Amino acid sequence: MLRSLLFIPADSVRKIQKTQKLFPQALIFDLEDAVSIESKNVARDRLSQTLQTFCHPSARLFVRINSLRTEFFQGDLEAAVVENVDGLVLPKSQEVGDLLSIAEMVSSQEEQRGIPEGKIQFLVLIESVLGVLQALELARTSERTRALVFGAEDYCADMGIRRSKGGQELAYARSVIAHAAHASGLEAIDTVFSDLEDESGLFDETRLIRQMGFTGKLLIHPKQIETVHRAFSPDLTEVAWAERVVEAFVSASAEASGVALVDGEMVDEPVFRQARTILRENITEDLKDEQ
Repeated sequence: MLRSLLFIPADSVRKIQKTQKLFPQALIFDLEDAVSIESKNVARDRLSQTLQTFCHPSARLFVRINSLRTEFFQGDLEAAVVENVDGLVLPKSQEVGDLLSIAEMVSSQEEQRGIPEGKIQFLVLIESVLGVLQALELARTSERTRALVFGAEDYCADMGIRRSKGGQELAYARSVIAHAAHASGLEAIDTVFSDLEDESGLFDETRLIRQMGFTGKLLIHPKQIETVHRAFSPDLTEVAWAERVVEAFVSASAEASGVALVDGEMVDEPVFRQARTILRENITEDLKDEQ
């Protein structure tokens, strides 16, 4: 799963070059919010040149293009649908028809360029009230969709509210998006944490959204990568508990029993599945090996 997805402005050659020394699980070259209107065409040209040779040792590569309803969409799509790109981040997603249209256009581009059919995946970025209310339909529109992604800043603007540090106002939207993603077999990616100096706040928020069912988080600075990886990885206490549960349940199953006793509590098959998930999420050591 994509735990950490780092935005990189597509018009910054220096920042793109520096990504070779970074180890998020995904890079998002951004043609949308990170680029001013005046620089859109320049950014796209630079991205096209970059993608001709760009290769990262481990990270998946995505491009956030401008919305279908902008003048920049068609040029962005043509620049982004290339062999070494894994997928597109689709901003302002709220209409099923728009996703279907984009999927058709991407299929045509893949065919023209000899790219395997279906290679280009979608990260569907939900940033509006309508998008939240349409989350389940959006999740099930295209087989290309890998994840639903929450964009809190535009959502708050659409709601006419200000985003707070505690984020209580985001609870409903987060819950809907996480449920829609899991109901559709997709990943659920949470919004950015904008305070670059508040490492503990980032850790706590990531722990919170992990408990809500999110599987990854958008990042805006390299210094956030390690914190998010730690927050998504279970701590030693969780891992030890999960190991005890798995061992006890496997032993009970071998004796034709559907329950086991662990730490004085009854453990059945749903708890066993939770324990296995915790062990699968123990990614910290794997990430250290990559670095």
